[in-house]
Amino acid sequence: MGSSQAFRGRWYSTAMAKEFLRVKKIPLEKTLFDARYAPEGKPEVRMKAINEYMEFMRTGALRVENAVYEKSKEIFGENIFNGIHNTYHNSLINDEIWANGIGWWDAPRKYGQTDEKTRRPTQMGVAMAHPMNAMYNQYYDANLEPVLVKAFSDLRYGIRTHYHALNDKRPLRFDLEDPKAVIGINQIENCTRLLNKFNPSLPEIKLLVIFGMEALSNWYPNEADRGVYDINDKLGIEEKGVEIWNAGYLNALVPSDLIVNGKLTIGDDGKPVLNGHKFDAVVYLNPQYAREPVLKFLEKYENMGGKLMLEGAAKNDFEGIDITKRFNSILKKATVSGYSVRNLSKLGIRQNFLSDGCKNEDGSYVFTDRLSLLTSSIATFTVTIDGDTYSGDYKGLAIIDADKKNGVKKYAAAGCKELRRNGKVVLRFENPIDIFVTKQNGITEMVLADHSKLIRPLVNDL
Repeated sequence: MGSSQAFRGRWYSTAMAKEFLRVKKIPLEKTLFDARYAPEGKPEVRMKAINEYMEFMRTGALRVENAVYEKSKEIFGENIFNGIHNTYHNSLINDEIWANGIGWWDAPRKYGQTDEKTRRPTQMGVAMAHPMNAMYNQYYDANLEPVLVKAFSDLRYGIRTHYHALNDKRPLRFDLEDPKAVIGINQIENCTRLLNKFNPSLPEIKLLVIFGMEALSNWYPNEADRGVYDINDKLGIEEKGVEIWNAGYLNALVPSDLIVNGKLTIGDDGKPVLNGHKFDAVVYLNPQYAREPVLKFLEKYENMGGKLMLEGAAKNDFEGIDITKRFNSILKKATVSGYSVRNLSKLGIRQNFLSDGCKNEDGSYVFTDRLSLLTSSIATFTVTIDGDTYSGDYKGLAIIDADKKNGVKKYAAAGCKELRRNGKVVLRFENPIDIFVTKQNGITEMVLADHSKLIRPLVNDL
């Protein structure tokens, strides 16, 4: 939440001090003192103290998350859906860091989960940091329309929506029993069911944007960078991720934490790997105060020929030690020095040219069109897969997987009227119908939403 009153407090308890001493081997009280004052001529003392405190403070919420997760499985079983989200006010630069340590990527979940207006690059990073091939965004608002807009647009990227509780009648919540809400949500959930039935992978994203959590957590020694919540809120991290996305470069935004805890590694081919997701290029934002595993990650990535855009300077590492020479060596080897959307092409990645669609890691394509969902109009998609051009008519959502050998392997669409390959009709209905098609070993199976609309489908060499 926004605030004009600066927060300059620090969490402290006797239990926290005891654990801090056990983990860090230094007294918490001394660290808190050093975080306020440094010996003359030794700013590194304060740098390190702030870094040590913020890193440890941030783990508190994650300890609770892990305890609840493990206990819930113990009580309710392994298949419990644990959530909903651990974002608080869904921004890197507000009170979030004090509320939950910005541990969104590390929260113990099977499905990545965010809430409300969380930016899409952030959502993609959270999704890929968790094991399942879908994620959830919880969203309520005083007005219905922004919820419907985001809930539907999120579907293209594998994001499903939690709506607030039916009995949540508090102010600033739209009424779930409002007929407009019922109609609007049902339209979206109808498309969601088709997406669930198809069950595609997460989107194919080749660009990984990593931000230095250490730099975000510590503004010192630049007083001008000191934000309302006592962190460096001048970095524009999520804004850069969105700017890159809007330029056509789909990206996943993650913190340097994932390097330190070993979730983000470099594969044998020199490419970054996160939970099985592989990336072709990296944009690294704000390396100041980087921890040793992060510096080694950047050095290894460059030595293995990795494509790197590096934004920001690093004079000191996490311990406050001067690393100017070491960092300059890293910067010199970077493919691109400094943040620049125009220079992203130098990283060898391509823009997403599907204005209405998204390619998934499994080779399938999702297309969405909200206008057709809201009106009597029909949307049309066109995509070339393995040398063949497919086009189809739909209302709201369509998703297709195909190859040269098998033709259409899987297809789902709301309001399907016609599907074509290289201009030839391969599937046609007299009236638009919601459909799910699979083909295995040459046998085609169809699931239709309403048989009463079926006259006789034309199925021609799917």
